[in-house]
Amino acid sequence: MNQVVPIYVNNLARRPDRLHYMQAQLSQAGLQFERHAAFDVAGVCEEDLDPRIDRPRSRVFMSSESACNLASHLAMHQRLLHSGAEAAIIMEDDIELSPDIAPAARDLEWLPPDIGVIQFERYGSGQSRRLVGPSLGKPSPGRSLHRLFSRVGGSACYLITRRAARHLADWTGPLRAPIDHLLFSPNVSPVFGALGTAVVLPALARQEDQLFASDIAMARDRRKTDPWRHARRMYYEVNCIPWQITRMSRGARWVPFQYQRTVSSAPDG
Repeated sequence: MNQVVPIYVNNLARRPDRLHYMQAQLSQAGLQFERHAAFDVAGVCEEDLDPRIDRPRSRVFMSSESACNLASHLAMHQRLLHSGAEAAIIMEDDIELSPDIAPAARDLEWLPPDIGVIQFERYGSGQSRRLVGPSLGKPSPGRSLHRLFSRVGGSACYLITRRAARHLADWTGPLRAPIDHLLFSPNVSPVFGALGTAVVLPALARQEDQLFASDIAMARDRRKTDPWRHARRMYYEVNCIPWQITRMSRGARWVPFQYQRTVSSAPDG
């Protein structure tokens, strides 16, 4: 079956090792991809990025590296809009990828019309739960699609539709959150409600920390020392509770959120 969903892999020019790693995985899954040249904090000025990015007044911590990453993702959304495709899968170049992602890229019959962004990645380690609605369908055998009602970290692997990409491109307000918060944080993002955000369970990808050190690891370390970070996060989490209670009254439930390479193997993480 032909691939109808383009895949864009965000890659720094100085990291060909990562590109080769992704090429091997996608080739094994029978999928084609296009490399996207990522904005590199080592070689660009913030003035060269999307002018809507307002890092000094970010609602959550946004380093220069995160601002470059946000600009790279917005550029990939524009790339989708300039193509003839109805959706694209966006990937970073340091993820472990389940081969089960292939059916989701080969047709879009499984995609509900009101869903515009879908998180494929399970970010982080340890136990995790997410508030989701009932199943909306199956993007691939053994995986289910659910509307998302709680924050999901990470933006290393997700699907975005043309409609959602257009909404983000037309947004005239300032962008004051990293890309994962912009897409997957109902308590932070000003566009979350309009996008129609969902998640795949079990997740189809995870960042491979054992093979590659993160290019924004130092920025993450700086974020951990921010004395206001935890207070801001607590404020946003608490502020979201009334909305989540309403969703739970309508059938949403907290469920485990794990990465699973294949549906026949035991969950991991």
